[in-house]
Parts: sequence; C-alpha cells; structure tokens
Amino acid sequence: MSLSLDEFRKQLQEVLLAAQEQDRQAGPRLRWLLLGAIHVAAGCLRPLGKLKALRWIGLGNFFDVSEFAWLAAALPDVMSDWTKPCPDLGHLGIRCKKCRTHAMPQNLSIQN
Repeated sequence: MSLSLDEFRKQLQEVLLAAQEQDRQAGPRLRWLLLGAIHVAAGCLRPLGKLKALRWIGLGNFFDVSEFAWLAAALPDVMSDWTKPCPDLGHLGIRCKKCRTHAMPQNLSIQN
C-alpha cells in the first residue's frame, strides 16, 4: 500500500483527532500505533513526533535511517525494531560473533 504525503497527513490527522477526543473524555492517550506496510511518498516520520504518549510503534523498513534516528530521539520511550541501533535476532538463534550476545550488530559476522 502506497500513500501520498497528503493521504498520510490526512490519516495521521484523523488518528491525532481521535486521540485528542479520547483525552477530552478522560480516556487513555494513544500509546500503540501500527503503520505496518504504509509507504509515505515524502518518506518522513516527523508528524509522529507529536505523539508524546506513544510507547510502541510498528513501522515497515521503508524510511531512511535518519528518519528512524530522528524518531528515536524525538520519542525516546517508544519501542520499535527500527529505532534501536541494531536488531535483536536472538529469537532466530543468531549471535554476534564479537560480543556473543543475541544482538546482531550490522556488518558483523554471524555465528549460530
């Protein structure tokens, strides 16, 4: 699914308005967001920086590394596979050859 920047902004605005309405009704703030395979023509994650209560976000790997880095800095409490410096591949039994942990830093050899 590919969205233009305007479509992404419209959908994000709808999510933000729904979250604001929940706040007005004393409900929980938006804490979980799954964007999945949504493509954004502009490739920008900056509108998500307003979601200060967010704790988990599901994103596809369709954005530049600088966008993931910006998101990690803007929302440090958010958990996401793409806002970590390296993916944890422990569930696959893959270990880092250098430190022998389950984390698999990029550009290092794999040892099972």
